[in-house]
Parts: sequence; structure tokens; C-alpha cells
Amino acid sequence: MKFHLLHPRVQLVTIMNRIYHSGMTTLSGGNLSIKDDNGDIWITPAGVDKGNLTPRDIMCVRADGT
Repeated sequence: MKFHLLHPRVQLVTIMNRIYHSGMTTLSGGNLSIKDDNGDIWITPAGVDKGNLTPRDIMCVRADGT
């Protein structure tokens, strides 16, 4: 599977899961974001258990600010 072909939500959940299980972040520490080819920014939520993120937890801020 080619990672760059995955939806940004899935990419972020996968990366955060690896970071969390490697002990590089705490349950609620840190955030990750991805800027896609359209200029939209996908970001993990703050104050949420990073070990149990799902794609539905990831928020998107569109390039136009919406």
C-alpha cells in the first residue's frame, strides 16, 4: 500500500498511532497536521487520547478558511 495515496485522515491516524505507541507523545499531548494538494489542512484534535484516534476525529480546515 502506498502511504501517500491514503486519505489524509488515515495518514494522520496511522502516524499518530506510531508516535504514541513509540512513547513519543502522551495520551493528550501534541498535534499533527497535513496540508494536502488542494491546500486544505487536516489536523488532529487537542486534548484527546492520541492512542485511540479514528479518522472521524480528524478535522479539516479548507484553503478558503471554512
